[in-house]
Amino acid sequence: MPKQITEKRLYNITLFYLSKYEASAEKVRQMLKRRLDKAVLAGAEIPAESDAWIQNVITKMESLGYINDKRFAENQVRILTRQGKSAKFITGKLLQAGISAEVIRTLLDETEQSDTERARAWLKHHRRGPYRTNPPQTSEELRLIYQKDLSALARAGFSYQTATEALQNEDSFS
Repeated sequence: MPKQITEKRLYNITLFYLSKYEASAEKVRQMLKRRLDKAVLAGAEIPAESDAWIQNVITKMESLGYINDKRFAENQVRILTRQGKSAKFITGKLLQAGISAEVIRTLLDETEQSDTERARAWLKHHRRGPYRTNPPQTSEELRLIYQKDLSALARAGFSYQTATEALQNEDSFS
């Protein structure tokens, strides 16, 4: 028998979630909706006012300072930049979390790293390009690895120009 869904239960679920993870208001809303969906699958009755309860819980958490979208966005930009994620990737991730495009643009403009520096950080993190532990021996190997690294950077969200700039290094494949 599943537990009954109440506003207090949603509040407690949110408190537990926020004790483990930093989240935006939209991420908390998505998490609570998923919990309600699971409860429905388990056979629980979902009251009609559950959407209002979710909004009330989010408002309470924001007033207590547990949810702060700006703080969340700043932390995510810092973490993802350090990991070498592209501006396009960071923007997509924050848009999914419900952060406005204007706030994202402002935060990305404030960062000191260019997209080329982020691409180099990505290469270093993944031990690609000039950071490979076993460099290519033949020119054919060099060409193939260069193409693979370009493809990997493209999949990571970097433009062709940024990827080639990141790979052009005195120790690289140039």
